Amino acid sequence: MLLCLAEAEQKPAGDTDREIHAQAPPASLSFALSPELTVEREGLLQAVVFVHCQLVAGQNEGSIKPPCPGAPPQLTMDARVCEHAGPTLLLKAHRAAYKVRAFMEQVTIIGTGCAGLTAALYTARANLNPLVLTGTMPGGLLTTTSVVENFPGFPEGIDGYELMTRMQKQAERFGARVRFGTVEKVELGSKPLRLTVDGEQVETQALIIATGAGHRHLGLPSEEKLEKKGVTYCATCDGALPMFRNKPLVVVGGGDSACEEALYLTRFGSIVYLVHRRDQLRASKIMAERVLGNPKIKPVWDSVVTEVLDVAKDTVTGVRLKNVKTQAESVLDCAGVFVAIGHAPNTAIFQGQLDMDDNGYLITRQGTATRVPGVFAAGDCVDHVYRQAITAAGQGCAAAIDAERYLAALAR
Repeated sequence: MLLCLAEAEQKPAGDTDREIHAQAPPASLSFALSPELTVEREGLLQAVVFVHCQLVAGQNEGSIKPPCPGAPPQLTMDARVCEHAGPTLLLKAHRAAYKVRAFMEQVTIIGTGCAGLTAALYTARANLNPLVLTGTMPGGLLTTTSVVENFPGFPEGIDGYELMTRMQKQAERFGARVRFGTVEKVELGSKPLRLTVDGEQVETQALIIATGAGHRHLGLPSEEKLEKKGVTYCATCDGALPMFRNKPLVVVGGGDSACEEALYLTRFGSIVYLVHRRDQLRASKIMAERVLGNPKIKPVWDSVVTEVLDVAKDTVTGVRLKNVKTQAESVLDCAGVFVAIGHAPNTAIFQGQLDMDDNGYLITRQGTATRVPGVFAAGDCVDHVYRQAITAAGQGCAAAIDAERYLAALAR
């Protein structure tokens, strides 16, 4: 049996739903288009029509043939037909199932770090055709790591950028669509969920937030003014620049990230000063031992940077330090300042719409679900305890499974 969507009827102003009327057996199905469907995009407007039907007893197939007579030439139809045994043909669906939306996504993922790409892999394998938005840093912060030694499956370690490239290729293999774009606005108070991506609107049934975290800054006016003029937040990105070669460099921080930055910079700088506010490192034991055993790294304990010099010269010439125990001040000459004092979650865009803690981390419940149905969160935008690549990947997997189950419940 062949069912065809036929007449396009304009409904009265203000009525944006599409209703299907059927007779048994129907010669055609009529529908009305939402006003938003009059907008063309690259000559093609696509509507996804969900049709729940019962077929005449004995019939095994049902289909909808695109394009239908009378439909606008730019409109193509794709339909999913659910079959049930029954004596007559009867179309059944509640109003929500009969809405036509332009470019409706089943699931959209914000972020392409470990959490986002793992979520992309799992949702793609579930045939959800996920749209994955990269944000301003495709691949996430792990792309700035020279060697990842603690991700299972790589006994010799793996370059962070290569790991993220492999993860993206794996997700794309199963149908994930990675799009370079930045989400500028979200509207989570109504269905479907709406995102503004580089000025364009994206509508989605489910949303997985994996926006990760960004580098935390010192908060100094001089730091801001000299950023990219000797102040940087990524040794892997900038350490090899000529302005830093064979010159004294400063790394601020005492965790694993700071230790890794300092070790990497020993390849280029004449000496690396590691400035830390405490009298011992917070880094893991193995990282701390490597740093303290390197002759090119000199720790500066119990000290904080109060000013980056020299704004008047429009380039970094040193840092002003203050000892937190003695209050004594000093100046340390250097050509570059690498700030590695931790990360802040990239969640500002969700303020007022999702629950957060005092530090801006998203609060989830019942797995990865947020307080908004259909919105899930994973990775460093949620996790302020472990903050590891492997735990982010695990949370991305969980978010994908939660989203898949949510969508399945909607379809029932």
